[in-house]
Parts: sequence; structure tokens; C-alpha cells
Amino acid sequence: MEPDEIIRTLQITGGSTYVISLPKKWIRELNIEQGTQIKIQRQKDHSLLLIPENKLKKERKDVKIIIEEDEEIDTIIRKLIALYLSGYKNITIRSTSERIESKHRNILKEFIRKTFVGTEILTDSANEIVLQVLVSYPELSISMAINRMSLITASMHRDAITALREMNKELAQDVINTDDEVDRFNLYVIRLLKMAAEKPLIMKELNIDNPKDCVGYRVITKSVERTADHATKISQNILMLKKPLDTLILDKIIDMSEMSIDVFENAIDSLFKQDYGKGDETIKNAKKIIKMENELNISIDNLDIEERTLLKLIIDSISRTAEYASDIGEVVLNLHIEKTLIRN
Repeated sequence: MEPDEIIRTLQITGGSTYVISLPKKWIRELNIEQGTQIKIQRQKDHSLLLIPENKLKKERKDVKIIIEEDEEIDTIIRKLIALYLSGYKNITIRSTSERIESKHRNILKEFIRKTFVGTEILTDSANEIVLQVLVSYPELSISMAINRMSLITASMHRDAITALREMNKELAQDVINTDDEVDRFNLYVIRLLKMAAEKPLIMKELNIDNPKDCVGYRVITKSVERTADHATKISQNILMLKKPLDTLILDKIIDMSEMSIDVFENAIDSLFKQDYGKGDETIKNAKKIIKMENELNISIDNLDIEERTLLKLIIDSISRTAEYASDIGEVVLNLHIEKTLIRN
């Protein structure tokens, strides 16, 4: 069996051109021949990447989902998400019967609208829905998407605490409704990361140095998405509160919240500035919030059980915001530790 890696000796021809040979079996399997253009990329780790021209195709184009007559809508949606994340540009949803059930059609169209960034429904016929992903990484990069997610998330957290201070249940509901926007960007980033992991050319164009960095960015986007979820949980618990909070307790919650969201924003700032020191500081400050959480939980022990339970959940969500910021800080350290070592 032909190995997947070989060692070849660099040859010189014509006095100035260096060449290497490739196994004939590889040539056949890759469907290339004499005259095929090969793109050669010099990588940051000083390795070379060779890509035949017929492998330069960046996006998967078309795919179909066939709906069986008795297929549940949740199953269809799971297939749709999987294909979106796999990088397909055009996705056709087609029924084996004469038409897609009206209730399924409405759910699918609403789901597409709310869930996928930059996606448009091209065809909406009796037995078929065709959607196209219009936006791609040149227009909306990973950094841009994560930045947008982070801004929305920080705003959600602040609005949730404002709703708590003012007992503004309408504002709390607005925060809950905004969570879908963060989820949309999260799925979009996962789509790009999967494409990058599969295609080195895309990884380079996304300014990702190596495949292991894709894991780091996945942790970051998950941490931001989970932080938004906790802003939503704060708001959901506010909706169940029956009376305004004691001023002293409210002030302590606000102080803890402000510190927590500052830690989150500093973590994101350390990511975009590639600041190892700031990432390390984020982790240290996140630990201080754990201490605040313990002290605050003690101060509400004398409240009635219903109010105490809701406040403990709110305090826990504020603390989780700092914990996810710490996770982002850890990724920043992992991404940029080598640069620190080189400087020293």
C-alpha cells in the first residue's frame, strides 16, 4: 500500500530550477496530469502546501434534503443545520409527496429566517424550498462575526441588569428575544471553522495559522454564545420576580454585574489585540468574581425561598459570564504564548 507521506530529494534542473517528483499512484488518485497547475503556499511553520487547481474550489455548491411523508420537522431541521454547517451554498428541501405540509413549510421558512446569517429563499414551490447562503467570509469574517456577537452579548447583559434595577419586564423580554441574533452568528462562525478545517486554502484566507487554532476559536464562539444565554436566563428570572429588590442587595448585584461584563469585554479585547498580558489579567479578575458570588449568596439567605432561589440563579448567571470570559482568556494565552516566548 502506497504511504500517505514520502521523502523526496530536491533536484536541480537547468542550473536554476529546483524540482521534486510525486508518486504516479498519487497523480492518478488526485486526477491530475502533466500540465496541471499546482498552487504552492509557504506556511507560517515553514512547511509547503501543494494544492492542485482542481482542488481549489472553495465552497460546496448544491445539496438536497429529501423529506419523507411521515418525517418529523425536528429531523428535517437537524439535517438542514448539518448541511449549513458543512458549507453548502445552495440547499434544496424537497418532499417525496406532491407538497410540503403547510405547517412544516411555515416552520422551515421561519427557522431559516431566524437562524442562518445572509441566507435567502430562492424557490418556494409546492413540494420544494431552495435556500441560498449569500454571505461568505470575504464579506463577513470570523473576527467580524465574533465581534458582532460580543457587542450584542454585552448589550444583552447590561439591558438585563437595567431591567432588574427598574423591574422593567418589557426590557427583560427584549433581551430574551435578542438571543436568536447571537445564535445566528454562532452558527455562521462554526460553518466557517468547519470549512477552514477541511480546506487549508480557506484557513489561510481566514487568517488562521493552523488547524488547532480552529479549536480555540470554537471555544471562543461557544463561550460568547453561552454568555448570551445567561443574559437570557437573568431576564427570564426577572420575569418571575414579584417585587423590586432591596436596595442594598440590588447595589451588590449591580457591582458584581459591572465587574463581570468588564471582564468579558476585556477578554474579547485581548483576543482582537492579541494581548497575552490582558488575557492573563482577565483570568485573574474572573476569580475575584467567584468570591463576590459567595459573599452575595450569604447576604440573601434571609429572604423568602422563592425570591432567594430566583436571585441565586441571577447571581449564578452573572458569575458564569466571568467564567466564560476566563475561558476566552485561556484561549488567548494558548494562541499567543509562542509569540511571548519569541520576544523573550
